Amino acid sequence: MRALTLEDPPSERRVEAPGADQVLDAALEALRVEHAHAEAARSRAAGLLTACGVLLALTVGLGATAAQAAQKLSRIGAPIAVCAAAAAAICLLVAAVLSGLVFAPSSRTRGAVEELRELSQTRFRVGDAGVLGAHARAHLVAAQEANRQSRRRILRAMAFYVAALGCLGAQALVIAAVRLLGV
Repeated sequence: MRALTLEDPPSERRVEAPGADQVLDAALEALRVEHAHAEAARSRAAGLLTACGVLLALTVGLGATAAQAAQKLSRIGAPIAVCAAAAAAICLLVAAVLSGLVFAPSSRTRGAVEELRELSQTRFRVGDAGVLGAHARAHLVAAQEANRQSRRRILRAMAFYVAALGCLGAQALVIAAVRLLGV
């Protein structure tokens, strides 16, 4: 049998559909990859949750400084400093909640160990690789959707975190202007 090349006419190029065992193996491997992505998402969420806590503590400290400086601020500057502190705190709390939701169990999927154990046990009980492949693909679709939802939550949490940084920056600028200019 000779090897086919791209120069061969299309009639001689035949592509065989993968067998049921190959589909099953590919679905199980993709499921393992999805579970690895889910673990990475939880790691990012943990880092963001920690950063939110640290920044919230800094917000409280800056809020105390802002309260002292608010006495010296004009009637426009005082509400700006207070609103910036409140907005930063709210943004940080929302970011923390969204990050925490990444750790919440999804209703569409289970833990990686449970899922892979069930698929391995089902592999020995079910003789038809096609049925098992369809079952594995269904698990894969559920894991992919759960990962997409986690990514969306993390991106929203990061947006709120950046908004909180902007609010804190505005608050710090107002306080610095008061201290430097004595307004």
